[in-house]
Amino acid sequence: MLLKRIILMVSTAAAVLASAPADFAAPFNPNDVAADPAMLMHVDCDAVRASAIGQWLLSEPAVQDKLASVGAQFDVNLSNQLHGITFYTTAAHSQDGVMVVAADFEPGPLLAKAQALNDFACATNGSRVIYSWVDEKWKRRLGRTARVYGAISGRHVVYGQTEPRLADAMDVLEGAARGFDGERQLLRAKPGEAVLLEAALLKVDFRNAQGPAAIFQMCKSVCLKVSEANNNTTAVIRLETADDDTAAQVNSVVQGFLGMLKMQAEDANAIKFANSITISKDGHAVGVTISMPSPEMIDMLKSGQEKGRQRGANRRAQDKDSQPNNK
Repeated sequence: MLLKRIILMVSTAAAVLASAPADFAAPFNPNDVAADPAMLMHVDCDAVRASAIGQWLLSEPAVQDKLASVGAQFDVNLSNQLHGITFYTTAAHSQDGVMVVAADFEPGPLLAKAQALNDFACATNGSRVIYSWVDEKWKRRLGRTARVYGAISGRHVVYGQTEPRLADAMDVLEGAARGFDGERQLLRAKPGEAVLLEAALLKVDFRNAQGPAAIFQMCKSVCLKVSEANNNTTAVIRLETADDDTAAQVNSVVQGFLGMLKMQAEDANAIKFANSITISKDGHAVGVTISMPSPEMIDMLKSGQEKGRQRGANRRAQDKDSQPNNK
């Protein structure tokens, strides 16, 4: 599951170089992002933990084991000390992402632990200290390892793939460079709604997209918001196009996808999921809304997990049966 992977991945990265008071806000802050993002994503970890979906995720043994393992390694409690995660790339550097983490860790013990990491180093960049290490798990290209860069800026921990991008991100956080002023492009929270995750593809090249993703070739931007209100979980996707004709084409394609989903009569969850979807066209934009009671969505996710485990077990059994008998 994407959200679970994001939380676990960032927990591990942030735990190395994190330091911040606990009295900051976890919702998305456009001032944390550079002025010209190509894509961005924000996870409000506090809102996730308070949600029904988040409580189920955190009750999963795999999640508990991972958080406990990392927490023990760095003497922190990742189940309540990680508050917000923002990831973005810029139009000028679309391959070099930046991650901004809001967390409350004590830096001293963590930095002492970090010094044991592979090829750990620290360097000054003006008045800043930038830490880096080599992580064998983050191979960016076949045969190459990735050097991870991190720094602390006030109440944030900044993580980057390259030192220049990390320095740029620090400039934004410290007010030396202009931040993102296009918040109106995003799907904002409604009264009483807790936004768990929001994302936007604003300047991404989809010319080589294939399969269902090819629909993005017709879009100027794509925005996503996942939220919970009154124990109901809702995901909203907005596909913005250049003109009304293109919007009509996108609407037809999305309606076609929904029609195919509804034809899967043998899968009760697929039918339930399809019935939770509404599609609307508003000028140059097409909106897709998926909404259902949180307990029903959790049951559906559990069912999907169980089917995944069963498929894995079946594949392992087939592989075992296909092996020659060496007795």
